[in-house]
Amino acid sequence: MGKIDLYAMRDEKTVLKNPHKGWYWHYIDCGYSRPRYRDDKELIGDFTAFPGLGQLYLRFDMVDINPKKGVYDFSYLDEIMDEYGKLGYSFSLRMCTYQTNVRRWGNNPIATPDYVIKEGAKGYYYDIVDPFDSSKRYEGQAWEPDYSDEIFLRYAEEAMMRLGEKYDGDPRIELVDIGTFGKYGEGHTENNIYDEAVIKRHIDIARKAFPKTLLYTNDAMLKHNKDFSKSLTEYCLSNDIGIRDDSICVTWHALNSPSYDTIHSMYLFEPFFDKIPVNIEFAHNELIREDVWKDGYTAMESLKNTKATYAGFHDYPGRFLEKNRYFAEYCANRLGYWFRPDFLELSASGGRISITNLGWAPSYRDYELTLWLTDCGGRSLSPIKIGGSSAWKEQSTTVSEFAFEKAVPAGLYSVAIALHDADGTPILMALDGKYYENGKYNIGIIEIK
Repeated sequence: MGKIDLYAMRDEKTVLKNPHKGWYWHYIDCGYSRPRYRDDKELIGDFTAFPGLGQLYLRFDMVDINPKKGVYDFSYLDEIMDEYGKLGYSFSLRMCTYQTNVRRWGNNPIATPDYVIKEGAKGYYYDIVDPFDSSKRYEGQAWEPDYSDEIFLRYAEEAMMRLGEKYDGDPRIELVDIGTFGKYGEGHTENNIYDEAVIKRHIDIARKAFPKTLLYTNDAMLKHNKDFSKSLTEYCLSNDIGIRDDSICVTWHALNSPSYDTIHSMYLFEPFFDKIPVNIEFAHNELIREDVWKDGYTAMESLKNTKATYAGFHDYPGRFLEKNRYFAEYCANRLGYWFRPDFLELSASGGRISITNLGWAPSYRDYELTLWLTDCGGRSLSPIKIGGSSAWKEQSTTVSEFAFEKAVPAGLYSVAIALHDADGTPILMALDGKYYENGKYNIGIIEIK
């Protein structure tokens, strides 16, 4: 067999812009009227220079899109998607029904529309403690719904269905989180413990509204009651719903964790590893203690151990990069898949190719690897499909054999390879960009005997 060794062509430094993976920025963090993380252009900086940032996370309240009964307004979401979509960014959505923002941001801390409460939905008023100044307390300014209440559920479902009618199947939407249960949609409730059927109801509402979209629950929802954690996990998997963590690098979890990462319930993530991409969110960066962050090593360990494909930060991009540029750069390619071809061998009847997945996760989409052979006369054989990425497991090397449908005539051939999604989107690999032209990597000359 003729052989091309690609070792000298590798590039493991350049951050690649690939789809369905990488960093995301909490652009809308907690409702429209809380401007934090999107209101200061100086702190935002040149976010386009953030390595591997491909997604904006939009976490808004039900009242933001449904201010009055029967009235729905998606104009602000559309405005954001129009502006940043033109720059190549995708988006993730979460609609919340309970949050504890404070008046100092000038917003209404009740996330569920007032008309739902007036129509008799059960709920509970709570005081708010400012997370950035614990000496400030706001009495009775937050309202948490009873998540089992039928009036509340009817209107929450209606809002989710309208949201789904608007955005399900939109190619700009990368994923949707189930946000109707718990504070900030994170699955934490103040006092009440709910039955498994209630949580399944919230899951069913989201899946009904977004049948075409990658959907996520979070670990707090799955462990809301440990008596049904396992069955709820199986229910999510049976409905193609993934898991996320809100949030890592939280002080209590970090200081009480038996391992270097800050994942509280790793057992919840393991069933998802080979099935659905894992999504990890950091705590608010300014609240993470230095003895918890440890120069980013605890976060890095968390991402690696959970086989994370997506990772999000609560901060202004520019400010985050000031302290963590090399951490962000190091993680960018490793989040999700990251493929490096090692060698290619060819004979007249077929060949072998070695691919290393340098990423922390497998490829959950089967990207197609194609080979081009062009003889000395400039005649090109038809593109030859020689494999798919679903076989390339994380942090490992796979050598795959393939056969040609027809024998290739003997001679010298220039060789090119390319990896593409089903829609034709190119998937960049850990090879020097100087070899990449017109959607293909030109990797050398080979003699077939």
